[in-house]
Amino acid sequence: MSELYFWTAFAFVIGACAGVMVVALCNAAAEGDRRFERDAARYAYLRMRPLDTIQRGGVFAGLVPANVVLNGDDLDAAVDAAMAAGLDSNHGAAP
Repeated sequence: MSELYFWTAFAFVIGACAGVMVVALCNAAAEGDRRFERDAARYAYLRMRPLDTIQRGGVFAGLVPANVVLNGDDLDAAVDAAMAAGLDSNHGAAP
């Protein structure tokens, strides 16, 4: 009977640990999803900014040294080109 108790307790502990791990993994995945959703919303905001934002004020995406505001497909193309070239997102230089 004590061996049965041991294995029952062992199974309970293993099950509890597995449950905690599953919950932790689900929480991490949900947090990652929220971060991706937030990043997507930020990019969509920048993508929809009017080209005269620099004169009117506000947040915008631009291309330097050309000093132009980018939005829509032009912004997508510039970001894709920078990513393909391996440019660092903080300094504009290859890492």
